[in-house]
Amino acid sequence: MSTQISPHFADDKLAHPSLDDLIDVFEDRAKHCMLEPAKMLLGVAGGIPAVCLLMTYFEGYAIYRDGMDSGRKSKAFFCTAFLDVFAYTGLPSDLLAQVADVLYDDARCGFFHDGFFRRRILFSNKGQGALEVTVPKVDGKPNQKGTVQSIRINPPELCMTIAEHFTRYVRSLHDTRETQLRTNFKKVVDMKWQLDLPGPVIGVDEQEFMRREG
Repeated sequence: MSTQISPHFADDKLAHPSLDDLIDVFEDRAKHCMLEPAKMLLGVAGGIPAVCLLMTYFEGYAIYRDGMDSGRKSKAFFCTAFLDVFAYTGLPSDLLAQVADVLYDDARCGFFHDGFFRRRILFSNKGQGALEVTVPKVDGKPNQKGTVQSIRINPPELCMTIAEHFTRYVRSLHDTRETQLRTNFKKVVDMKWQLDLPGPVIGVDEQEFMRREG
């Protein structure tokens, strides 16, 4: 009996998979179980539910990129991935590191542990860019070395930024010249997906299972 392993692939895709098969499944799962649903949630409650879903991207991406598990290092993985995703902004690395730290504590952990974002996180669909950061002023000018006071998230822009980053990552995974990136990805697939182990046993035959489903 065929089993769906992602929105567009059944288990035969992983029967004797090539690396490209694995990447296809990975892409299908992330795109259609996280990124596309996040886009659909942009019209709900100001896009806040979309941001909750998008907060799952950073740590997971870092795991596959680096080829290792994030056990007891969740914050470090989240923050290094954030720096990668937002490197295009050209902001000083120490400021970006602060922003990553606040997003982890008040957005990611706020949603996942408290059920809602915390005090330094704000939302607005106006303005340019995915994030706007509030820092103290010195002589009337923002002090980029000051402590981050708040972060304004633009949900549609954040969704677009992450989707574009994911597209670039998948393109790199398919590039045979990216040997280390592909090796790290395969290492995590072997560790997390455990394709060499038998699947779960269903204690009914196929006909009985289908009768129950009907």
